[in-house]
Amino acid sequence: MNLVSKCIFSVAFLYESASAASVTDHFGVGFSTGFMSEKPSSSKVINQILPDLKDTLGISMFRIYNAVKDAPYVADLISGDRDTKFIVDVGFLWWRDWEQIGLDALTGDDVSRYLTDFIDQVGEAVKAALGDDYEWLDNVSTVGYFNEPLIEYQHWFDDKFTLDEYLEILKRLNHMVQDFFNTYKNGKHSTTITVAPIFIGIVYPNFTMPLAVEALKLQAEAGAPAGVYSNIYACHPIGYEDFSFKELVSCVGSNGTVSNLEESVVWWREEIKDAISLEGVPVDPADVKLTITESGYPTAGVPFVSEYLSAQFYASTIRQMEDPDSPLYGIDVFFFEALDEDLKPGSSVEPHWGLMTADGRIKEQIAKYWPKLDDGYQMDRMNNPEPPFHQNNLRTEEK
Repeated sequence: MNLVSKCIFSVAFLYESASAASVTDHFGVGFSTGFMSEKPSSSKVINQILPDLKDTLGISMFRIYNAVKDAPYVADLISGDRDTKFIVDVGFLWWRDWEQIGLDALTGDDVSRYLTDFIDQVGEAVKAALGDDYEWLDNVSTVGYFNEPLIEYQHWFDDKFTLDEYLEILKRLNHMVQDFFNTYKNGKHSTTITVAPIFIGIVYPNFTMPLAVEALKLQAEAGAPAGVYSNIYACHPIGYEDFSFKELVSCVGSNGTVSNLEESVVWWREEIKDAISLEGVPVDPADVKLTITESGYPTAGVPFVSEYLSAQFYASTIRQMEDPDSPLYGIDVFFFEALDEDLKPGSSVEPHWGLMTADGRIKEQIAKYWPKLDDGYQMDRMNNPEPPFHQNNLRTEEK
């Protein structure tokens, strides 16, 4: 089956029911200030950053990587928009220096204590801003109980457990976290929270799908929305010294072409459908929402990365998200990330992932080429593989 056929088949079978009136219903962004030398004030978040993200870029959902450290900003984001929805990571909770309980030794009581402390710490900041009766979990749609578990295994656990042992430990943890939120909901918050791991973009059938299936079963038992979550990049410019032009185009994307991001979504949907069928999961594959929890292109750091190319990636991705013929249609995509974090360690591109500079200004090229949303413009995949200039989807030489 060729890629076009796969796209058509996959979209038909696993069509995202949220084919919303506006593509902006599917825009999210990662929010973190953990590696910023100068953090924005609450006033700047409420009066500048949040309005620019929402009104200029159309973004109103957030992934919060460490809600404890960023608790005041969680309060700010809710203050600016009470309808704001969050994906919240909690994987960092599973190790306390003063307790040193191994991942395999965590009990339900441990998980309950850690999560209760987490909820209370964030809640203190939110209640200070919004009143004692406000329950911030009402704004949480999803809890990511572990981020990129396979990468974490390679870094921290491969000398402690076999991969199969690690898989069973994470399944057990998934049970404990989902059970906690199912119970905690009673009388305390109104949202039925989806609990899931957040995967890397590559599907490893003997690891990724068994873990995803376990989460889907628990979500079904809880009556929570069914979802699979993955950090999917068209390409990640770390470890590459240079790209060929063909590779660059497949990363950044262009009107009328099938990007790496689209191919990855087709692959994920097919794997989810097959796993549900094989394991007898009591979920209709069409009801499983695939969410891209990270995707982006940095604006500086290496020669083949620039603000202009980053802007083209976002413009192309958004146009694909608007296109009913694209596998990205109806997918929630969380762009990585809102603000530059100048102290972020690692590769030279790490401080430059923000849609905005550290002081909260939308980067010039991103603002310039961000598409005019819901303007009726359509991609022409069949007749226009090398498109001419279009003012809302610029894939030409930089002027």
